[in-house]
Amino acid sequence: MAQIPASSTNATLRTVIILLALLFGLFLPILHHSQNDSSAGDKIGRYHAVRMEDDPVREERLFDGGASRVAPGGEPAKPGNLVWTRHEDVGRRYHVLLTSQSSNYLNWQSLLMHYHYKKQKEAAGDEGDMGGFTRLVAASVGTDDISAFIPSKFVQEIDREKVKNEYKGYSVLNRPYSVKAFFDLGLHLELEEDYIFMTETDHIFMRPIPNLATVTTPVAYAFSYMKGMPKELLPMVRSVCPSIKSMRDIQPIGPSPSIIHKHVLDKLVPEWYRISIALKTHKKNYGDQLGWILEMYAFAISAACLRIKFKVLDEFQVEPTAETPCSHDDLRENYIFHYTYPLEFREDGRPMPPNQVGHWSLNKRNYGASYPPRSLAEPPKGAHDCAFYLTRAWVEAIVGQRQSAWKQAPVTLGTVGWRPKVLSPVERLKKGLDDLVGSRWSWLHAHEGERLRSKAVLEFLEGGVLKNPWSRGTWGEITVMPEVVGVDFDCPSHMPMLSLSFGNAVHVACMNTAEKSLNSIRIPDGALNIGGVVPA
Repeated sequence: MAQIPASSTNATLRTVIILLALLFGLFLPILHHSQNDSSAGDKIGRYHAVRMEDDPVREERLFDGGASRVAPGGEPAKPGNLVWTRHEDVGRRYHVLLTSQSSNYLNWQSLLMHYHYKKQKEAAGDEGDMGGFTRLVAASVGTDDISAFIPSKFVQEIDREKVKNEYKGYSVLNRPYSVKAFFDLGLHLELEEDYIFMTETDHIFMRPIPNLATVTTPVAYAFSYMKGMPKELLPMVRSVCPSIKSMRDIQPIGPSPSIIHKHVLDKLVPEWYRISIALKTHKKNYGDQLGWILEMYAFAISAACLRIKFKVLDEFQVEPTAETPCSHDDLRENYIFHYTYPLEFREDGRPMPPNQVGHWSLNKRNYGASYPPRSLAEPPKGAHDCAFYLTRAWVEAIVGQRQSAWKQAPVTLGTVGWRPKVLSPVERLKKGLDDLVGSRWSWLHAHEGERLRSKAVLEFLEGGVLKNPWSRGTWGEITVMPEVVGVDFDCPSHMPMLSLSFGNAVHVACMNTAEKSLNSIRIPDGALNIGGVVPA
C-alpha cells in the first residue's frame, strides 16, 4: 500500500482545523444570542428595546449599526414608541454633579444633599445606576470648610465686580460658567460614568433614582411656571437663536434636575452659557424680564436651538408650598424633594398666605448666613405630609454629619419663633410696654466693651411696624428664646423680650422697662446692640 507523505497529511489536517474554526466562529454569536436572549426581542445585540407607552416621541438607535427594530415580546416595532437603552454590561451609571458656590448658605445645603445622595446610593446597591459624586464649586478659592467632607472640584468664579456691574448682580451665571469650565478643563474625562445627573444644593434624594435617560435623549423635570411660555417672548428667543420658529419648540425645563449623556452635555453647555450672557446683557433688558430663573430659560432655549429633545418628567420632584396639597403618595411617586419654597404654617396646622411667616417656619432663607440648629421642632398637627418629611430629612442629615462639619452659629432659632406675636394694647399694658407705640429709640452697637455711636433711630408703630433707616421692619413678642452659644447675653425673666426684624436680620431685644433701655443680640452671628428712649 502506498504511503501518504507526512507533509501532505499535516497540510490536510491544518485545512480541516481552519475550516472548523471558521464554522465555529460563524455559529458562536448565534449560539450566544440564542442562550442569552431567551425572551426574543428583549435584548438586541448590546441594547434593550423598551416600549415607552406614555411617550410618543421617538425611535432611537444607539451606536448599534445592525440591530433590527424589534419591540419587547418579539413583536415588530411600531414607529414612535421604541427607545433603545444600553445593556448592563455597557454601563448605565450616572455621575452626580452638584453645582454650587462657597458660602455658609450653600454649604449647609450641600451637606444635606450629599448625605441623602449617599443614603439612596447605598439603598440602590451595586445594581443601581447611582455612581460617583462631585460638588462643582465656582469660587475664588481652591478649598473651603466642607471640601474635606464632600468630593469637590473648584473652578474660578466670574469676577465679582463683573457680576455686579455688567450682570446686575446675577451671580447665578456662575452655574453655566462653572459647568463650561468643567468641560473646558477636561474634568469630565476623569469621570468613570457616561452620564451626568445635574442637581442643586436644595435637593433631597428621597429614593434611589434610576438612569431614565438614553444616549441621545436626556431627561429633565417639567417646571410648572415654564409651561405654556407666552408667544410674546418669541422676539427675545429669536434674538439669541433665530432658527427657533415657535415657543412650542422650547420645553419647560432647566438644567437641574436632569440626566444627560456627557457627549450631549458637552455640546449643550457652550450655548447655555452664551445665551445666558446674551439675555442678561441684551439692550432690551430681557434678563430683567426673566428674573432669577434666566439661566433656566437659557438652558431650555439652548436645547431647542441645538434640537436636543428631552424626555420631560412631571414625576421627577416635588416642590411644595404650605398651600400645595402634598401627601405620602406624592413622596412615593417622586424622586427628589426640592425645598425652594418656604413652608409656613399656623399653630393649628393651616397654611399661611403667601409671603407671610408662620408660627412654624421651615425656610432655607432663614439660614442665609449660618447653619440651621441640630434640633428642629416638627410641624403642627394638620400640616401636610411633606412638611413632616422635610423636617425629618433635615434633622437626619444634620445629626448624621461629623461634629467638625456642622458649624454651630452663636445664635440659632429652629422652626418656631420666626413670627413675632403682635401685642394688643392690653397685653402691652401687662408687660409694662404701654407707652412703647409711638416711642423712638436709639440704636447703638456694642463692640468689645466700647459703644460705637450711630445715628440710627428705631420707631415703634402700631400693628407691629418698626420704622428704621434700612428697610421695612417689624416688631413683636418673641415666642421662643434662641439658643445662644459662646456669647454673653442674658435677659431676666421679668423683662419682656421682643423680636426686632429689619435690614435682613432678626434681633432679640431684652426690654428694661424701668430704665427705658434695651439690650439685644442678633441672629445668627451674636452681634450685640444697646439702645434707649430718645427724649421727645
